[in-house]
Amino acid sequence: GTPSDIYVGTRDIAEQLNAQAVNGKIVSLDNMIDKVAMKEKLSTALRELGAL
Repeated sequence: GTPSDIYVGTRDIAEQLNAQAVNGKIVSLDNMIDKVAMKEKLSTALRELGAL
């Protein structure tokens, strides 16, 4: 795959990414359809990376 600064996925995908020890921020979502939670978690990740 292609390296990335941020990986976004549901909880099960995030667990797999953690197991693979990817280099990048992993954003784990409980519900892919919850736009409010997605925005909040992505905003946090972007702030941590200095992109916001």
